[in-house]
Amino acid sequence: MLPLFVLTGEALWREVKGEGFGLTTAPDEGALLGCRLTTIGTSSFTGLMLATMEALAQAAGPNGIIVEELDRVWRESTKRHEADRQGAEAQP
Repeated sequence: MLPLFVLTGEALWREVKGEGFGLTTAPDEGALLGCRLTTIGTSSFTGLMLATMEALAQAAGPNGIIVEELDRVWRESTKRHEADRQGAEAQP
């Protein structure tokens, strides 16, 4: 579940700072959600951890993420991440 939380942390960080962590994922049939993190390209491990901890805190709160919704949250987070990555690659 690490990719889910780190990607969600990145989404929170992007809202605040306007930049991501340079995450890359790859399919992994043995992983719970079917993918694994392959690259974390940030120079700020502290920012990555704080954003991920905030994502965990929000998920655990009274309005948090319900286990049955993890698949939807994962798909939406991955879709946003891929769109951001493609946008960054398209810039000169």
